[in-house]
Amino acid sequence: SCFNLPGFRTCAGCDSDDDCAGDTLCSYPDPTSPVGRTCVAPGSIADGEFCWIDPDHDADATCENDHCNQVGESAIGLCGECRNDFDCPGGSCVIPDDAGAFCQPD
Repeated sequence: SCFNLPGFRTCAGCDSDDDCAGDTLCSYPDPTSPVGRTCVAPGSIADGEFCWIDPDHDADATCENDHCNQVGESAIGLCGECRNDFDCPGGSCVIPDDAGAFCQPD
């Protein structure tokens, strides 16, 4: 399906995980640009790369470390090593605005 965004039109190969075969999930195909969506293997999106946030979608499962952190109020997330301090034994979770979250030792 296609939709218009300010300044350009984008098309998606999937609208939801239901559109994907087997255990693949719907997410962004290009880790450097959150435009369009396609089916990806679970755990195939590296830390610091874009993931798709949707209430009916398991965004965490697309990320290699099972954490897709939402960027602002958008449907765009960034895969990271952690979501909160509980994910970082002996350390703190640092969530930058423009990179994947990571654990920092205390």
